Amino acid sequence: MGFRDFEKFNDALLGKQVWRLFTKPNSLVARVLKGKYYPNTTVLNAGSRKQASFFWNSVLHGQCLLKKGLRFIIGNGKSVSLWSDPWLPTSPPRPPIPLDPNNTLIKVSELLKQNQTGWNEDLIRESVIAADAEEILAMKLCPFAESDHLVWHYNKSGDYSVKSGYWLATHDDAENQVEPPPGNLSIKTMIWKLPTAPKLQHFLWKMITSSLPLGSNLQRRRVTNSIKCPHCFQEETTDHLFFECIYAQRIWRASGLPHNVLLQPQMAFEDKLTAIIQQVPTLPDHLRHLPWWILWRIWKCRNKMLFQNQTIHWRSTLQAAYFDTKEWLEAYQFLDTDNNRRSQNRNVETQQHKWIRPPSGYTKCNYDGAFSNTERGAKAGWIIRDDMGIFKGAANATTRYPKTALEGELQALLFAMMN
Repeated sequence: MGFRDFEKFNDALLGKQVWRLFTKPNSLVARVLKGKYYPNTTVLNAGSRKQASFFWNSVLHGQCLLKKGLRFIIGNGKSVSLWSDPWLPTSPPRPPIPLDPNNTLIKVSELLKQNQTGWNEDLIRESVIAADAEEILAMKLCPFAESDHLVWHYNKSGDYSVKSGYWLATHDDAENQVEPPPGNLSIKTMIWKLPTAPKLQHFLWKMITSSLPLGSNLQRRRVTNSIKCPHCFQEETTDHLFFECIYAQRIWRASGLPHNVLLQPQMAFEDKLTAIIQQVPTLPDHLRHLPWWILWRIWKCRNKMLFQNQTIHWRSTLQAAYFDTKEWLEAYQFLDTDNNRRSQNRNVETQQHKWIRPPSGYTKCNYDGAFSNTERGAKAGWIIRDDMGIFKGAANATTRYPKTALEGELQALLFAMMN
């Protein structure tokens, strides 16, 4: 972590302190600080003072970050300023932009219908720009809400977290803004939900994000001038290697999978991958996992040809994918069966060890003995409870050396009865 990143992380930690002062104003530290630094306002509007402590000056750094991510949740709208308070659910939160700078509206409540039954659409479209009007009309209102709430915009729960604060701190600076990796977000989400091996999920994610060391990706990153496809010596792109190359096409045609969509040259790579994901639930078990292992084996074959000069026939690659699929299914089904068996055993054990209440008016004594071939003695223990399960007493003892575990249990019974 660089120095600037450390500063941003420190601001995120301080933002957490300010959030606690804001959400817990009756705490001791909040009351002490309010009495000294902001007696007539809130911690969000507090400022620096002469001879302020190092702690308070540090808190103001967190306050600056926190204010950037706060947004009002509209209740009745009477406490939210229409043109100055951040209440639109944009990133970052902000007020709407008026069509007329001399607009006389003051509070958000003036944009609501009577009894808070909804937004006054005509008035909104006359008052704010079109894009902001759509944002406002998409916001849901509660007709029973009596107040407005200030929440943290960058967390679904509305509560501030150091993680979300650090994210905002690192993305707020336009010069150092980190661009998200390429690829369709919905496809990435579907990949991580696939019931397949984790290494294949990571492999597919690298394909979508253009992270595989293919010729086109290496050339884009200026690692090398060009790397041709080892099968046909054309430009090596993700779509070409896995779908357009004659080597890959032979595998897909012989796989038994629906390949009409996959072999269309005008179709984008992400669309082909989406088509596979959508076809998977409708296929038999042995074909449901096969596409991912085919892609994996094509990649393994490419690397062996490139780095080890090993030529692998396409039938051998397909056969290896079939074997991988079979092996994965057997392991997956075994784990599923084993987990179910363990779950059933836990339920049976729970039922077997559940304490049974004695008849009304009786007292129950549960006992047990411990026996070991390596020790010269045995242990005994017992517990006494009434018919309501209320504890009445318990004890333990060391008994004579028993010859068998059954004898140890009987000795435990005798000690419990005598005591």
